[in-house]
Amino acid sequence: MSTIELPHTKTRAANRNHQVAVLLALFIFAFAIRLLPGPRTIDDSFITFRYARNILAGNGFVYNPGEHVLGTTTPLYTFLLTAVGLFSGGTNAPFPVIAMIINAMTDGVTCVFLYLIGRRFNAAIPGVGAALVWAVAPFSVTFAIGGLETSVYVLLIVSVVYAYITAHYTRAAFLAALSLLTRPDAILLLAPLAADRLWVILRGRSNTAERRAADSASPATANGWGSALSELLAFSLPVLIWLVFSTFYFGNPVPHSIAAKSLVYRLPPDAAFIRLLQHYTTPFLEHLTFGISWIAIGLVVYPFLFLVGVFRTLRVTARAWPFLVYPWLYFIAFSIANPLTRSPRPPTTSTRERRTSTRAGSTPSWRSSSRKFRSRLRISKRKPFGSRGTMSVRRSRRSSRTKT
Repeated sequence: MSTIELPHTKTRAANRNHQVAVLLALFIFAFAIRLLPGPRTIDDSFITFRYARNILAGNGFVYNPGEHVLGTTTPLYTFLLTAVGLFSGGTNAPFPVIAMIINAMTDGVTCVFLYLIGRRFNAAIPGVGAALVWAVAPFSVTFAIGGLETSVYVLLIVSVVYAYITAHYTRAAFLAALSLLTRPDAILLLAPLAADRLWVILRGRSNTAERRAADSASPATANGWGSALSELLAFSLPVLIWLVFSTFYFGNPVPHSIAAKSLVYRLPPDAAFIRLLQHYTTPFLEHLTFGISWIAIGLVVYPFLFLVGVFRTLRVTARAWPFLVYPWLYFIAFSIANPLTRSPRPPTTSTRERRTSTRAGSTPSWRSSSRKFRSRLRISKRKPFGSRGTMSVRRSRRSSRTKT
């Protein structure tokens, strides 16, 4: 006996297939955009690569064997590279390629989440637009193929946003912990997020949309003290594990690279503000195509588009305010922390290295780039009060003596 499919059942199936097709297309598009240029590793990435290689070699979480110095700000990304490297060559693993593939995949998933967030706010087409923008944004691609942790970090904070707006608070708390272990500046998003969540728990209120999306049918469970405890544990346990380990292993959980950057990057007081303003007004490097006047145009166009999105989002739910203030908290924080900000550079090999490789008739490898990077950066062990070591960055100097 044949079954009869109802019209609404066919419609739901067609919509589901259409959504899956959109998600798959967004993922493949972002993934392919990053594979086309291949790895073009930025020098900072070699710090993380070396930590991962030393872990695989049995030397521990160190840059130089025997020296317990924390010189990376992204422990989670280091462990991720180590785990993948374990099954792809061990100490001889091609970390630039591994990092590029990981970043390409995570950027693809980020595009998926951006589309899902758009649908959540009844804006599927803007969701597709946001996903496409992230897929082709110059600095998004630059840092992905450059081997940095940016792609993994962005995926984590976007997934925090999605988990939070769908009322999966414990999951959001765990993802928030992972984002903080990937980059410490995640606190700029997590602080307002925690403030909003605490406010809701203390008031014991939940709107209709949150009740439908919550894991539990009871709003008291979703916004009660039992839920708050599980969220607190989901966030604090991963962070505490790392803090305890880094304190005992390195003597200090604060990366020494932060102190090194504050000493080495001597910038004018307004350098970070001007650079960030340029990035916010020319996210696609429009000034290189349309001239420097586009910065003034972007200063009007992009804030206007942002405000349009803000008003539309807040009409759906006022609980979205933590995500809406995050870009401006980031702008303010890094404008103030001027010595910790450096002008982004394209992930290309140096002119000298290109000339050398051209003369030799070969393409510069990541090993030669790593050797060049290590000659410019030395991590030496000192023992100041209250710390086992410190990281110092020294510029390489060409010897004035000539060999006889």
